[in-house]
Amino acid sequence: MRTGWPSFDRAAAEPPIVVRRAYDRSLTSDGLFGSVAEALRVVARVRAADVDEAACLIDVGVPTDVALAGLARLDRLRAAA
Repeated sequence: MRTGWPSFDRAAAEPPIVVRRAYDRSLTSDGLFGSVAEALRVVARVRAADVDEAACLIDVGVPTDVALAGLARLDRLRAAA
């Protein structure tokens, strides 16, 4: 039965599995998300791999005060590490 809506193939719209896994991993174990305490676990893991510098992406498309608040949190993480 036609409803007037175009058909939608959800499987075709899904990102490739490698993209989904990278996204999930960055949010759950490899990214500096959450509290300072949570991010310190990531810092400890990369230090154990003999990494001594890290780079972060700055939020784009959010209000300036929100992005700057993120920088303040990164500074608290830097100080705690």
